[in-house]
Amino acid sequence: MLRPTTRAAARQLAMQSTTDAQLVPASALPAPQPPVARGGGLIIAQRVEGLSAVVTSGASSPLKLLVPKPRGRCVWAFASTFGGGMLAGDQVDLKLTVDDGANLLLGTQASTKIYRSGLREGDKPSPATQRIAATVAAGASLLLLPDPVQPFADSNYEQRQRVDLSSTGSLVLLDWLTSGRLARGERWAMTRYLSRNEIFVDGRRIATDTLLLDDAFGDPIDAMHRMGRFDCFATLMLVGPRVVDGAKIILDELNNTPAPRRCSLLATASPLGDSGAIVRVLGASSQDVSAFLRERLTFVWEISGEDPWNRKM
Repeated sequence: MLRPTTRAAARQLAMQSTTDAQLVPASALPAPQPPVARGGGLIIAQRVEGLSAVVTSGASSPLKLLVPKPRGRCVWAFASTFGGGMLAGDQVDLKLTVDDGANLLLGTQASTKIYRSGLREGDKPSPATQRIAATVAAGASLLLLPDPVQPFADSNYEQRQRVDLSSTGSLVLLDWLTSGRLARGERWAMTRYLSRNEIFVDGRRIATDTLLLDDAFGDPIDAMHRMGRFDCFATLMLVGPRVVDGAKIILDELNNTPAPRRCSLLATASPLGDSGAIVRVLGASSQDVSAFLRERLTFVWEISGEDPWNRKM
């Protein structure tokens, strides 16, 4: 049986512990991590011993970050929210840093649902907002491959994404949405949807792409001259030396293939600077659009290490 420690012995042990702690240099202590603001998130990926690795990550409600592949050819991370969607007034602010030579894929667990808003700002529902700011260093690659946004009826959503690339960095950015809850008879019934993507290379803006769907502009969003018979819209942006060849293949294919009348999918492509392309796809269903994108993005799996769509089947 252990002998009870006397009060004098306890005092001596405490003094010894304090003395030992004072001998530890400050440089050996872990640096304190700054607190993550509500709705904030941070991922930093670096090249460590020849592989990409997450060296810092964190998130605060309503944002969740899962990192099932923290180390490898490409780091994989998935963003989600508590409750599986965003409520009126929710704000997400995610910052991504991909350092020299590292690769990062950011996806989502499922479609991001934008719930109906009961809060009002004037004559509009209070918006749910998401902002992503990313920095991609020399020789690094960022793959933003989320599932589509699904805006419910009477919802209001704003998304703004800015990516700052080195001239030797590469980017694959997929931004897409569906018409809503078709099973409940909702088609393009949101009040307002705004998505804005900005891309800079070495500090020079090379692209600003904005999609605004607002029921205040006269005719309904599902009118034939607006979204019409299509239930999914996607924008794909490809920039950088690791994706330029694949972008040229897509440009050649789409610019030399006429679209048949009353087809279930329409796709167009335009050059994006000297090393990329912007592709827009309208589909009768998200499955049609997903299949189209998956078939044409096979060159990206060389960066990611495998086809992320395999996990969605």
